[in-house]
Amino acid sequence: MVPGDPPRARGLGLASGSSRSRQSEERPDAESAGHGALNLTIDSVDEADRTLRDRGIVPGELVEASEFVRILPVTDPDGNSITLLQAR
Repeated sequence: MVPGDPPRARGLGLASGSSRSRQSEERPDAESAGHGALNLTIDSVDEADRTLRDRGIVPGELVEASEFVRILPVTDPDGNSITLLQAR
């Protein structure tokens, strides 16, 4: 995207085994410019939370999104959003 151009939605799809993730987001605000987002499906957000904290990385608050999904948000040092998802 070039400054002054109208915002465009772009998507990214990843697949591994039976897990799939797709994200498409339009964020024209200057605060998010140059930052990315990545969603990963993992086996255990509890284990990821412990591992990250053991390594000095403090993730966001664990979210019980539904009876089927748990979410652990993480922001890397560059401000990119990484969302760890656990399906039940």
